[in-house]
Amino acid sequence: MKVDIVFPNNNEKEFVDLAQKLGWDGICFVYDTLKDKNVIDKILKLNKLKIPSQFNVFNGLLINQKTIHKYKKKTNLTIISVNDNARKTVEQIKPNLIFNQENVDKSDFIHQRNSGLNHIICNLANKNNIIVGFSFQSLLNKKLKIRIMGRIRQNVKLCKKYDVNMLIASFTKYPMNMRSPNELKSLFINFGMHSKNVDLALNQCDETIKSHEFKKSDKYITDGVELVK
Repeated sequence: MKVDIVFPNNNEKEFVDLAQKLGWDGICFVYDTLKDKNVIDKILKLNKLKIPSQFNVFNGLLINQKTIHKYKKKTNLTIISVNDNARKTVEQIKPNLIFNQENVDKSDFIHQRNSGLNHIICNLANKNNIIVGFSFQSLLNKKLKIRIMGRIRQNVKLCKKYDVNMLIASFTKYPMNMRSPNELKSLFINFGMHSKNVDLALNQCDETIKSHEFKKSDKYITDGVELVK
């Protein structure tokens, strides 16, 4: 199931309508626990949305080290926007998903991009089953587009090399900046992903939510172990 990830501002219905037209099977609305104290109320209001049949709506929360334990069991997806110190995030905080690593506010190195990822971070992400997300919204920054494109290419290569799960989504606040799964597929094939990689990355949100929801259930004991009644 292809699920897009967006950051709504009282425009959830507009996102749903457009996502369906673009060919998404569902959408994940992400709310910021660092800026909004009413995130749980907003999640509950999603139940009142008039959702088309066979279309799925999920919720995610932007968290940090202080808020992850408070909200981890209250959302479908825990997310951190990392533009610095990605190692601490994947080693200690352990959200379901990180993104925005390409926007690290540092100059590139002489022989490679300062892309926010390296072999150590990728190994930790693999070990802790943390997904690396790639944001289409980041490519809409005209001043930094070339730099961001280069960093995405490098990070795709690193994730493939160290077997890190990847995710592709719009990550936008504006419905007009969403793109269809087919458009994103074509774009990320040009960034070095194989067609199979892209299909997995477009379905990764749904797969992660299923896994996260199972781990919140009484059946989950530890990875690879579940309670059978």
